[in-house]
Amino acid sequence: MKLIKLRLLLSLGLVASLAACSSLPTSGPSHTAVLEANSRNSDKPLPEVNLVELDNGLVQQLYQTQQSQQFSGFLGTVGSAGYAGAVNVGDVLEISIWEAPPAVLFGGTFSSEGQGSGHLTQLPAQMVNQNGTVTVPFV
Repeated sequence: MKLIKLRLLLSLGLVASLAACSSLPTSGPSHTAVLEANSRNSDKPLPEVNLVELDNGLVQQLYQTQQSQQFSGFLGTVGSAGYAGAVNVGDVLEISIWEAPPAVLFGGTFSSEGQGSGHLTQLPAQMVNQNGTVTVPFV
């Protein structure tokens, strides 16, 4: 009798633990959401998704041909977009300035011990002008 109760209790525990897996939070889209992402029946603009099937042979081939790549190679536009590896007139730059302690130039704060903290300031986007310069305060 005890053996039957133990088996029943273990079976119920197993079912409950497996059912709990479906209620755990997830990160990212579901398999179905990825497959349906390219359908344009949605009112929301969705980016297109490219699915690539990986198998062991393809992974081994990619691993063997692994090499360091330049950032410009990811876009596939080297040469056609006029990219020459330099900043040109009309380019828009995002500039961040990190101030080491005591950071007081762009609004750093002091602690109660009189110690300043480092501070990161994100400047508005800067377009390179006809002279090839941008305006950065205090530089």
